[in-house]
Formats: sequence, structure tokens, C-alpha cells
Amino acid sequence: ELEELNNNPEVRERVMELLREHYRQWPHEKLPSLDGQTPLQAVKTKDGREKVEAVLRDFELRNSYDNLLTDPAIFAELRERLGLKKKQD
Repeated sequence: ELEELNNNPEVRERVMELLREHYRQWPHEKLPSLDGQTPLQAVKTKDGREKVEAVLRDFELRNSYDNLLTDPAIFAELRERLGLKKKQD
């Protein structure tokens, strides 16, 4: 039943919209993993940029392993917004 729901184009599009909105707001959220700073605050220092990059890599890995519906372009948009460049594999 869950697989059928996940394969429904309307459901997939709605989930994608919700994920996009979540990740658009994410740079403004204070995170314990960033010592209570927002990603936008943290990227102002070398140590903070490294921490934010680690969180983004974790998001991407989870997305690929869990077969989530997140569009990889969302992460590219986040990196651009935060002034980060994706490291080549």
C-alpha cells in the first residue's frame, strides 16, 4: 500500500513540494549540530562551512540510500544559497 502511494505522481509531487519548502527554510533554523547557529550563520567561518558541508553530505547520502523523493537540485540550490561548492567525488 505504501509503495503504491509512493508511486502515485500526485503524491510524489506534493511530497517534493513539501521537501523543497523544508529545505528552503532549513538555512534559517538553529541547529544543535552547528552549536546553535543557523547554517547561514555557520558558513561565515571555515569550521562552520565544514560542519554545514558535512550535514549536506549526510542529507545527500541518506537521500540516495533511502531512495527518497528529494530532487538532487534541492541540495545544489542549498549549496549555492550558502555559498558552498560541491566537492568532486
